[in-house]
Amino acid sequence: MVWPNPISRTDSCYETTCRFRQQYLTFLRARVQGRWFYLYLILDLFSRKIVGFEVHETDQAEHAAHLVRRTALAEGIHARALRPVLHGDNGPSVKATTITAMLHWLGIAPSHSRPRVSDDNAYAEALFRTAKYRPDFPAAGIADLAEARQWAAAFVHWYNHEHRHSGIRYVTPAQRHAGGDSPILAARHVLYQQAREANPRRWSGRTRNWTPIGAVTLNPERDSVVISVMQPMLSGSTDGPALPFFNRGPGRKPFCLLWPVSRFGRKGPFLRPGHPLQAGRAQRRSGLAAGHRRRRRAGRCPERP
Repeated sequence: MVWPNPISRTDSCYETTCRFRQQYLTFLRARVQGRWFYLYLILDLFSRKIVGFEVHETDQAEHAAHLVRRTALAEGIHARALRPVLHGDNGPSVKATTITAMLHWLGIAPSHSRPRVSDDNAYAEALFRTAKYRPDFPAAGIADLAEARQWAAAFVHWYNHEHRHSGIRYVTPAQRHAGGDSPILAARHVLYQQAREANPRRWSGRTRNWTPIGAVTLNPERDSVVISVMQPMLSGSTDGPALPFFNRGPGRKPFCLLWPVSRFGRKGPFLRPGHPLQAGRAQRRSGLAAGHRRRRRAGRCPERP
């Protein structure tokens, strides 16, 4: 899961006053074929710090709920006026009633990935790739649960305190989580300016941007996409057409999308007859086109004035 840090929230955007956190699960292969260990972790989206993790032999909702409770107590969520939002995928252990009840008891709002959207968990997937491409990752498999937990603890310590993360201007997640990234980046900026003044021939342009990362977003384009899709009037709306019209550009006729059902039971968006994309005599004479013409005669898809 992804876990927000106490900062202020604006939909999917979390700045220094509201952090978004994610909880996720990944598989660790054992040496015995068909056996797996399960790594649960909670990631702070703003600082990229792993604020909680556990390794178990089974995938159960009780493990995820216990990790959420333990992490919330360690981070002092109960004493904060603004509670975080916990984002997870659509796995059974993450969406189970057990963890939903635990989040409700802690005052944490749950969030889940959209169906059939693979990039809602980009931060966690990047983290798991970093973990499994490390030189010390046991590619041949893990012997037992104790070894899996030992490796996970070593990786989390390296990731939080030694790894210079490229997404946060090459500071460690622990430094950013504690609010110490701003003075470090300011000192780097001064150092680069001094180096440029000392030897200007080495610099063809500006120095590297060491401005601290401000807002961190999850699906930053989502709101704009939803607004653009909702601009046409939907079916059943008042003071407008019964079905949405889509303009193809200046000097071109608008077209209307319908979702007719043919006698064969097929469904899908189809363009009105006569549209350049509606090609083929057989398709125009099909039952779909006939049904569309009936709807046009009934006034359910009038021509745009």
